[in-house]
Amino acid sequence: MRSEKLGLDGLLLIHGHRFHDDRGFFSETYSAKKYLFELGIPAFVQDNLSQSKLNVFRGMHWQKNPHAQGKLVTCVLGSITDFMIDIRKSSRTFGQMVTFPLSDKDLTSVWVPPGFAHGFLSTSEGAIVQYKVTEFWAPDHEASLCLEAKELEKYLLKPEQLILSEKDAEAPLFAELVVSGDSLFE
Repeated sequence: MRSEKLGLDGLLLIHGHRFHDDRGFFSETYSAKKYLFELGIPAFVQDNLSQSKLNVFRGMHWQKNPHAQGKLVTCVLGSITDFMIDIRKSSRTFGQMVTFPLSDKDLTSVWVPPGFAHGFLSTSEGAIVQYKVTEFWAPDHEASLCLEAKELEKYLLKPEQLILSEKDAEAPLFAELVVSGDSLFE
């Protein structure tokens, strides 16, 4: 396993490794020795799995303090584009977004620490995403934002092409959250 920084403070891209033989492959997907002790990623308390049709956009989500979650995101079937926005008011990269393609072809994972809005776009039919989280789900502390059309058009998508939950479709834009100061990290 090797890791690299993704350009915003705290985000890591973690490259997995597969051991192939005539039966298929084997891959170690988590090791406390590597993640907790070598990379300093906090312990995980819950695993989540989602399946999405083509053009489903899930996000941009986070949990507010004191239940802020870090996430280790891996696409285990199909492909996605992962989106992360720094929402930490005191960060030098506040408001900046990074995207990264993830797929079952390379078993690469993204570490998204607390203080980032996170979401993903399914770019294949039936994408399955696993994500480990560092805090339990706390519905009273969850928040979301909606990406602006100009951000989506970078990926040749128009908002009307996306399949969104009602909650995600009604979420405020990032600029609206900045003005209100609501839900952002200190």
